[in-house]
Amino acid sequence: MSGSKIPKPGDISTDNIIKPSFDELSEEHRQPYEAYKKKREEEEMDRFLANFNKDRQGNITAVGEITFPPL
Repeated sequence: MSGSKIPKPGDISTDNIIKPSFDELSEEHRQPYEAYKKKREEEEMDRFLANFNKDRQGNITAVGEITFPPL
């Protein structure tokens, strides 16, 4: 890197750093997040469905108060 000019840390402005959108990421970078998101959604759905019971006649009843964690 003898010909490249590396800026000093004090010369870099954080105003010039732009975050990409999710769609701009490569498939290689998006895939791990998509897998994480899918697993988390499945776990959250399981926790939500645990608030209900279904009897043999197909009647669905809530078990206690349904609450959600804060966002």
